[in-house]
Amino acid sequence: MRQALNITSLYPDRLKAIVIIELIQLANATYTLQVLSALFSHFMKQLKPIKPILFLAWLTLSPFVIADSASDRPLSHNLGLRLGTPSTHQNVSIETRDFYLRYSFETLNIGLLIPGIEAGITQLEVAAEKAYSYSLGPIFTIPIMGTNNIFSLTGHGKIHWLTQYDFGRKHYGGPIQASYGVGVKGQLTPNLYIDYIWQHISNGDRYSHNPSLETHNLGFGVGF
Repeated sequence: MRQALNITSLYPDRLKAIVIIELIQLANATYTLQVLSALFSHFMKQLKPIKPILFLAWLTLSPFVIADSASDRPLSHNLGLRLGTPSTHQNVSIETRDFYLRYSFETLNIGLLIPGIEAGITQLEVAAEKAYSYSLGPIFTIPIMGTNNIFSLTGHGKIHWLTQYDFGRKHYGGPIQASYGVGVKGQLTPNLYIDYIWQHISNGDRYSHNPSLETHNLGFGVGF
């Protein structure tokens, strides 16, 4: 009887390499899903205390959203929410929730750059203590060519007023702070979008304490 052909004996090293590569890819995919699942769970947990506010905001804006979705004019107004977490290690837990309203001056564009202005109210939670930051400043949007206006680069520079700046182990020096941020925005529908912003905020050594705060911010919003 002819002995059955054993493929593993012909290409043992190649098969081992293929198996190892497949296992690594599977592990990477599993890790990525775990990270995305953790981020989604954290995002939904942060939304829980403000769901009534979001619902009321949607009821207020829905007539404008429906009306604007039937037109082709640019949606200059944006109302959104961003949830932030520090991008560097902190000695206390810090989370931010940023409500903002922005207006883009579509007719004042400089090439692809569209200027605008943004006002925001941020809830700053430091070691279970809550404070608020009121901010105002210029913004810009640059549509990414070749994406049919689906993706845009965004940025801002704002002045902040903190209602509380001394949290014991974390002292921000004083009430006046300044920030700048850059990110990307993606349209889900003509009215709905998601965005990511990396933001730096500090007081520019205006006070004796100046522990800058840099955050990753993920959010969504509605245009009207």
